[in-house]
Amino acid sequence: MRSIIRIFLNRILRISVCSRQILPLLLLSTFSVSAYTGEIHLKNGDRISGKIIREDASIAVIDTNAAGRLHIEKKFIEKIEPDKKKEVASKNEAKGEEGKSEKACLWEGKFSLGADESGGNTKTSQLNVSGSLNRKTDSDEFTASGSAYYGSSNKKMDTQEWRALLRYAVSFKNKSWYRFVKIEGDHDRFNDIGYRLVPSLGAGYWFSDQEDFKALLECGLGYEHTSYRSGGGDKSQTVLIPRIFLDKKLIGNLRVSENLKLYPSLSYGGQYRLYSETSLINPINEKLALRFTLIEEYDSNPLSGVKKNDYRVITALDYSF
Repeated sequence: MRSIIRIFLNRILRISVCSRQILPLLLLSTFSVSAYTGEIHLKNGDRISGKIIREDASIAVIDTNAAGRLHIEKKFIEKIEPDKKKEVASKNEAKGEEGKSEKACLWEGKFSLGADESGGNTKTSQLNVSGSLNRKTDSDEFTASGSAYYGSSNKKMDTQEWRALLRYAVSFKNKSWYRFVKIEGDHDRFNDIGYRLVPSLGAGYWFSDQEDFKALLECGLGYEHTSYRSGGGDKSQTVLIPRIFLDKKLIGNLRVSENLKLYPSLSYGGQYRLYSETSLINPINEKLALRFTLIEEYDSNPLSGVKKNDYRVITALDYSF
C-alpha cells in the first residue's frame, strides 16, 4: 500500500510544479461569476453592451447580440457599468415570484473527433470520438461523457475501446466542499475486458474554480465488477478512488489539464489501477479548439499475456456548443 501511495503522490507532484508559480497571484485576484447586464467602456472610446458573464483581474467576458461572446483584456477597459434599469426590473420580477429564486443554470456540450493515418511499409489508422454534456448551477453539477477508440494496422484491428461516465455532485453549505455519486464503464477488447462497471460515491473539495486555474481533490468508495472476454470468470472488488483534477491557463488562451485517478483494491492487497489523462488545448475560435492528449493506464495485476502499462496519444478537434 505504501508503494501505491508513493506512485500517486509522485504523479501529483510532477503535474503541479508549474502551478505553484501562479498560486500567489490567484490569492490576490478577485473573481466574479454572477452574470449581469451592463456596458463595457473601452479606453479608445468604444462601448460594448450585453450580458457580462465573467470577470476577473485580467479579462472580462460579455455576450452580445451582434458579435456573440467576446473576451476583452482588462488593459483595454476603462470601466464596466451595470445596466441599472434592467437591474431594477430583475428585482421587481423576483418580488413577483413570491420570494422564489431561480438558480443560474448553464449547459455546456463538447464533441471531439480525431483521426490518424500513416502509410509506407506499415499502414496504420486510428479514429477517436468523444463527447460530453455538463450542467452546472450554484448548488449542483451533472456530467455525462463518453469516448471510443478504434485502430488498425495493415487492415487488422489492434485497438477497440470505449469509456462512459455519469456523475452528479451536490455542494455543501460551504460551496468549496461537495458530495457526489457516479458510475463509470469501459470496454477494452485487446486488454481482454468485455466490460467493467464502477459505481461509487464520495466527497471532494475545490481548491480553486476560477477561469485561469481550476483544481480539485476528491475521494470515493466504489464497487468494481469486471467481465473478461476470454471467459476466465468475472472479478468483483471494493476499490478506493482518489482523484485530482487540474486545469491551468498558460499563454493567451492555451490551456493544460490533468485528470488523474487511482483505483487501489481494498479486497486484494497490493493490487491497483492508475488512469492519467493529460491534455494541451489550443483554442482556434469560440467554438473550435485543437487538443493533444496523452492517456496512460497501468494495471498492477493484468491477465496473463496482457501488458501492465498502456498509453495513447490523441490529436483531436473539439467543438463546443
